[in-house]
Amino acid sequence: MLDEVVLVVGRVVVEVEVLVEVLVVGRVVVLVLDVVLDDVVDVVDRVVVDVVELVVVVEAVVVVVGVVVVVVEQYWYCAEGPVQYWYW
Repeated sequence: MLDEVVLVVGRVVVEVEVLVEVLVVGRVVVLVLDVVLDDVVDVVDRVVVDVVELVVVVEAVVVVVGVVVVVVEQYWYCAEGPVQYWYW
């Protein structure tokens, strides 16, 4: 059971609502996530960020994945309308 997943990407903090799926292909870990933006300094039409740290807490076990190679695409609805973000 997933307790908490937080993506720390520079100044953007994303809280994960639902971990949809975890795929392991060789040495690549793919996380399919439903997320909500906690804090964004500047909201733009598209933001491209590098994942600094990915911390996954599963049943009180902390797993830190340093490299994420698969693009995760999500949509959020803000006051300005739908905004698209990419993380890899």
